[in-house]
Amino acid sequence: MDESRFGEIMDCVVTLFQRNLTEEHREHLHHRYGLTDETISRYRIGYAPLDRHQMVLALFEHGFSVDEMGAAGLVTRTPDTTLPLWQGRIMFPYLVGSVPRYLIGRQTDETADRSPGKYKKQRTVDFGEPIFGIDSLIAGGPVVVTEGITDAIITQQAGFACLSPVTTRFKSEHVEKVVEACRSSSRVYLIMDNEQNGAGLRGAISTGMEMVRHGIYPYLCTIPRPDDVEKRDLNDYVRAGGDIGELMASAIYVEDHPLAQTMRLDAVRKEAQRARSDAARQRIVSRMPSRPLGDGGEGELLYAMKDMIIASIPPLSALTGVDGHGPHPIYGSTTGSNLSVTGNQWYCWHAGSQGGGGPLEWIAVYELRLIREGEPLRGAAFMAALKHAADAYLPDWRERAKRGK
Repeated sequence: MDESRFGEIMDCVVTLFQRNLTEEHREHLHHRYGLTDETISRYRIGYAPLDRHQMVLALFEHGFSVDEMGAAGLVTRTPDTTLPLWQGRIMFPYLVGSVPRYLIGRQTDETADRSPGKYKKQRTVDFGEPIFGIDSLIAGGPVVVTEGITDAIITQQAGFACLSPVTTRFKSEHVEKVVEACRSSSRVYLIMDNEQNGAGLRGAISTGMEMVRHGIYPYLCTIPRPDDVEKRDLNDYVRAGGDIGELMASAIYVEDHPLAQTMRLDAVRKEAQRARSDAARQRIVSRMPSRPLGDGGEGELLYAMKDMIIASIPPLSALTGVDGHGPHPIYGSTTGSNLSVTGNQWYCWHAGSQGGGGPLEWIAVYELRLIREGEPLRGAAFMAALKHAADAYLPDWRERAKRGK
């Protein structure tokens, strides 16, 4: 599908969603998000019908094939049927040059598409996810960077240019574009959610520090939050009568925030620890052959008994303290579920440390620091991890090897 055809199908489906937006939906947008009728029309906000056939049939009638719907990321296809990606959701388009280029659907009480999250994004492959609000920037003016899509829309409704990652931080592939877009701004303000768990603040500081590394020096604003309120976002603040200008007036340079200084020290400590781990890894690996030597020595004996050694390692649930999903025992977790353990396989979602494997990989990564998450365990590192497991969990392995057991 070329870009022109993609634009046509996106305009068609957004128009359909707009027509399905009822007065009841408009009232919900007024009261829940503080959006005016003018804003609803300007941003082409709509509603994905509950009827599982309506969107697909409407696109058929406008000359679009099932293959085109799939290429545009608007449907889910099985051998037997084609279903719309969204059913019963408030739909927010990302407009670029007033043209819809991407869609995200907000869950409602009527949602029937069986996706667990509050938001469901379009499955684009060829065109990707643009940056929400990129068209709102004005050269020489200030720009707000905020977290959610309704936070960004109400900020623009209030008269401010605003970008949003529609999450706590921008994707890595968007950072360069965001930096370039912000270079012509007079000042960048980061206004993320204020939460008891501090996730929004950490996301804001991470985004800000990344901008600093690229020569942009943003300011951090803090949304006031009562102690008995778990979370307050920018949309909540504005709807309650808050003034974005007042937040800007009290902003501080992101690197001056105490948490930024703590995060910077943590990064230095982690880098030093990684350097020490690398050195230790090299010392351990240098003592082990990269493969069995074939001379009846220790390496050959270990390799011959590898299946028995690996079977002697305790279950991953015992090594990790997690059975199913839970917090990583080394990294911790703000969400409580950045480690998955299923049977003899684990996977870590910690930012910058994604990867997984079996019990021997866990030992190699976290006990011996021989490899990092996502790196293959082989050669001398494999032999070193195998010997460590043998000594720890099968201490009589040498005698067993001599007996041929």
